[in-house]
Amino acid sequence: MDTKLSLAEELMLLALNEEKGTVLVAASVGLPYGLAGALLIDLEAAGLVRLEGKEVFAVPTGSARDELLDEALGAIRASKRTRTLGHWVNKIGRSGGKTKKRLLDRLASKGILKQEEHRLLLVFPTMR
Repeated sequence: MDTKLSLAEELMLLALNEEKGTVLVAASVGLPYGLAGALLIDLEAAGLVRLEGKEVFAVPTGSARDELLDEALGAIRASKRTRTLGHWVNKIGRSGGKTKKRLLDRLASKGILKQEEHRLLLVFPTMR
């Protein structure tokens, strides 16, 4: 079982309330953008993007062999022009809810987290 964590996975763990299994209120607003930044840092560490000043450049070939990273890399490669780091943090961060869920699922599959179904107001099913 692979228990090595990416920066995005580590950030996700730091943002969780250990007792409730939910994202800390203090982290909820900025978390999507923090996760986007962490994904970009992971891409840079893998040598798949490089930063020149404020601009992000993708290397022409290669894969991170990670679904989340490869999606972000694909968006950067598909851009018709060079964009800034801030642009990519905002663009990737806008899909923060999906990114958060996918990271939580990944952490559960690694055995680091356990997912439990609970009921909100005794009616609506939620995962914690």
